[in-house]
Parts: sequence; C-alpha cells; structure tokens
Amino acid sequence: MSFRSFPPRVNRGAFRLLLAWSVTLAFALVWLGGCARGPKVERRVVAILPTEYLGADAEHQWMASAIGAAIAEQVRGAKAASIFIARDANDAAARAATEVLRTVVTGEPSNAELTMYRERPATRKVEVLQRSTAPSPEELLTSLRQGLEDADLAGIAFSTSSGEAFIRFGKALAARSRDDADVLLAEALKADPRFTGASLRLASSLARAGNLNAAQAELDRLLRELPEDRAMERAFAKLEMASLRSDRVGVLQALEEAVAAAPGDADARSQLALTQMQAKRFDDAARNFEILAQTDPTNTNYWNQAIYAFTYAGKRADAVRLLEPYRRAAPKDANVDDSAGDMEFFFSRFSEAAERYTAAYETNPKLLGGFSMFKAGWAWLYAGELMRADEAMERFVGELRQQNAPLADLRSAQWQYLRGRRQEARSAAEAMRRQESQYGAGFTSLVASQLYLWDVARRGVRAIDLRAGGGSPYGLSVRPTVAALAQVARPGLTSGERAQAIAQVVPVPQQVTLVAVATYLDAQREGNITPEALATFQVADAATAESRGMTTHLLLGWALAGSGQHEEALRVFARRVPPVAEDDGLLWPLVIPQSLQWEKEAAEAAGKPSSIEKLDALVNVLVGGASE
Repeated sequence: MSFRSFPPRVNRGAFRLLLAWSVTLAFALVWLGGCARGPKVERRVVAILPTEYLGADAEHQWMASAIGAAIAEQVRGAKAASIFIARDANDAAARAATEVLRTVVTGEPSNAELTMYRERPATRKVEVLQRSTAPSPEELLTSLRQGLEDADLAGIAFSTSSGEAFIRFGKALAARSRDDADVLLAEALKADPRFTGASLRLASSLARAGNLNAAQAELDRLLRELPEDRAMERAFAKLEMASLRSDRVGVLQALEEAVAAAPGDADARSQLALTQMQAKRFDDAARNFEILAQTDPTNTNYWNQAIYAFTYAGKRADAVRLLEPYRRAAPKDANVDDSAGDMEFFFSRFSEAAERYTAAYETNPKLLGGFSMFKAGWAWLYAGELMRADEAMERFVGELRQQNAPLADLRSAQWQYLRGRRQEARSAAEAMRRQESQYGAGFTSLVASQLYLWDVARRGVRAIDLRAGGGSPYGLSVRPTVAALAQVARPGLTSGERAQAIAQVVPVPQQVTLVAVATYLDAQREGNITPEALATFQVADAATAESRGMTTHLLLGWALAGSGQHEEALRVFARRVPPVAEDDGLLWPLVIPQSLQWEKEAAEAAGKPSSIEKLDALVNVLVGGASE
C-alpha cells in the first residue's frame, strides 16, 4: 500500500502542501467462554501521518502543523475511534484492516484544494470520497469537517471556526521558540477566546516554563468562556487543570467526564482505567479495560490489565473468563501464563500459581530475566511444597547464571537465608563482598546492604546504629535506600523530620515504601501502633497498588493485626501479592517470614483459619526453624 500509487496533483506555484493520513475500519465479534459477550464492535483507527510542506514560501509552513492538529481534534470523540501518530506510510498501512481513507491537500495559498480518497486494499482500487476547493482557512476547515462527516468520523467540531485564530495557531505550532509560540497562541485566543486547542497548549507551555499561576488562570478563563454543551472540551480543560494542581480526585472526575462525552475515545478511557486502578476502584477499571479489549481485541495490554483489575476486585471468575481471549490475542506470549500465575497467587491458589509460572518460564525462559521461575519457587513455598520450591529456585538461579548475571549468587544466598541456612548465606555474601574486582563496586554495595539488613533482623532495631556510625563493619557504603533507613529510623525523630530526611536522600519512587518501613520500625520499638501509623501504611499500600508492592501490603496487614483489627488483617493477607521485580529483593527474606507469623497470630485472635494451608509447618520452617 504505497502512497505513490496515486500521486496528487501538484501546483508548481509558491505553495505546495502534502497531507496524508489513514483510517481503518474494523469489525470484530468477541466471544468469551464459548458465549458472545457483546454486540459487534465497530472501531476506527485514525493514523495521522506527519504533514510535509513542499513550498518555498516559509510564510505558509504553519498550515502543515495546523491541519494535522485539526484532524486529530476533529476525530476525537468519534464512536470507537482511536488516534495515533504514525511514523510513516508503512506504519499506517500496518494498522489498516479493511479500508484506508487518504487525504491529499494541494494548492496555492489563495485556493487550497482538499481531496479525500478511499482505497480498498483487496482490489487496489482508489476512489474519490470528497473533493472541494477552499479559498480561505475558514472554508478549508469547513471542507475538512464535511469530509470527515461523510466518512462518519466527525466527533466534535475543531474548536475554532475563526480563520485568523487558525492561522495564528498553526504558526504557533511551527514556531521555533517557546516565547514566539506563546505570543502566537495568545493572538489566536484573542481572535477566538473559546479556541480550546490553543488554550490547552498555552497553559501547558506556561506550566512547563514554571509559571503555574498563569497556566491555571488561562484554564480558569477558558472554562468560564466555554458553554456547557461543549462537554468534551470542558472535560479536557478540567483534566489539564487537575493535573497542574496534582489533584488526583479532579483528574479522575475529568477523565470520567471526557469518556462520558466521547465513549469512543480509547486514549481517554485507557487513562481513566489506569487512574481508577491507582485509586483502587478495581471494578470500574476492569469494566473499562474490558471495553477497550473488546473494541481492540488484538491489544494484549488491555486484556492483561483487565485480568489484573478483576483480580484485585476479588472477581476470580471474571479474571479467568478473560484468559482465553487474552491467549487468542497472544498465543505464543509467555506473559499470559505469568499473569495467570499472579492471579492464582492472589487468590491463595498456590499450587495452580506455581504451575502457571512454570508454564510461562518454559515458554520463554528469558521473560523478565527468568523471573517467572522465581515466582514459581515462592508459590511452591507457600503451598508447603518445600522440595519443589528449592528446585524452582535452583532453575531460576541457573537461568541467571546462563545470563552471566552477578545477581544469581545474591539470589541464591537470599534463598539460603530464607530457608534457614543462614550461616551458609552469610558466608556466600561475605565472599561476594570481598570480590569487588569481579562483581563491581555497585554490586558489592548491594551485597553489603543485604548483610546489613540481615544483621538488623538478627540483632534488633538497635543495630541500625551500625550504619549511623559509619557502616565500617561492612567495608563500604550500603545502598542509598538502606542508608536512609538507618538515618530516618533513629529514635526521637518526628514524622516531619523523617519525611524531610527521606525526601533528601531517597529517589521518589522508593520514598513511600521507605516511609512505611521506618514507621514500622518506630512502632515496633515503641510497641504501639498509632492511628497515624496505620494511616501511613494504608496510604503506602494504595500508592504501590499499581506496581503490586509486596512490602507495603504486608506491613499494612501487620499494622491492622497489631491494632486489633484481626479480621481486616486477614482480608489483607488473603490478597496475596506475588514477589515482583519492582519490589526491593533485599527485604523479602526479612518481611515474608515475619508476615506469616503475623497472619498466624491474626487468624488465632480472630478464631478463623488462615488462607494458607500448612501455615503452621511453613511458619516453623521460615521463622522457628530459621532462627540461629
């Protein structure tokens, strides 16, 4: 499908402009569990190709950028339409399913000609869908809208009908400096104060320059100007405003309004579903991901996200129902079984989880560096199948060694420590720490951090002073997060002082987890879980929900049990979180055994059975049998 198959008529005057874009129209029947789950879903994918200005007159370069933006805004909100920017014609063709609509714009500044073609790939025939002459920018916009409406693709009207505003907007997009662009955007808004596209771009530019007050003032002005019947534009203005204010509730509400105004906007619905996941509104997120997956059955990410959302919502039957269409979308992808393993692990079906993880590993041993087999080891461990757990971990470590990964030796030592062979684990770690020339300073620092944490667990919280005193017993500095833990867990620190210390020395993604760990150490030292500490654990668990953070989740269970909320603690422990790559592996051998003891105590206090079979034996192995 080459764009050279129908060369446009080119006027050899001062102005020549080529705009090409494609639209696909696909139909799919979605069948789940052997039954039709919904009606036929119509979907259009709009591929906007980069617009090229071919003329010699720089005065008209603005038109290329402006027309591309106009098309993007025009089709936003069309039923089941998803927009993407194509890299080239081949990229667009790869997304085409049954029809391709091509648009070619040529002409002179005073008389632009707009021609839309429809090509049927099966017959290689091209037919003219619409042709019109546009002597002015206003008429060009009108012709563009009419052509898109003829193709049943018009969503909302491009947010200006002012030719002067359109020209200023285009020139702003083509401007070489941010200051010049801002001036032109302001001029466009003077010509049409309700020009949403220009207003949003101006507010975004002001925010990037650090002028948040001016950005918010511009958005406030736009919302006052826009009438209520322009619901989609209002929703995206509110979304920009909420984002500037870091208002998560406002972002969620704005996305809900955007999807209500434009149910076919796949980008907006996807953002909404992800935001709902972060807010722990798993039922809503699952529904939106499933809608997206049914609309685009080949998008494996939608099926995968829907399965996790249903899992977190506690709806195993729905999660299982989506596994088959996910597998049809990705028949050779090991991640299908890996996700199924996470789902079964979550519902405490550990043997089934281990089998799924093993299947994923055998399909693709390189997936996540062999991490599926690591999770299989943990699943067999929770199932009480200790020999199979050891075998799985040996396979995982063997895979790492085939990849020449130094982490193989540390993972092996961590597992030895967890399984009670603590002196053996320490000897292996000490040997690694001494071989900096072989492993490198970064890795030996990681090993030193592990040794440090093992000592903290063995000697009690006061061993934190080892690092506070310089960490000399370990021969080198431990990792920043572990070093910070030593600093922020000192007795007498207020919560404000702790937060300040963490903000200074810890990367942002790890701060929430470290706050939770420091709070746990304080509470353990004082023997009291305050309402503030419990709230800290709840916030940390919510913040790490998307990455399925294990440490914060288990600390929340411990805090609930320690504050007497035993049944709620059991519900938290029942939501099993498999070990994932994002978590800090240094903490696993410390937190997991202790968490089982917490669960056992909570179950006994509540007079209810634990969600793990053979828990007594497992606690014995990991807690009692592992003590020195």
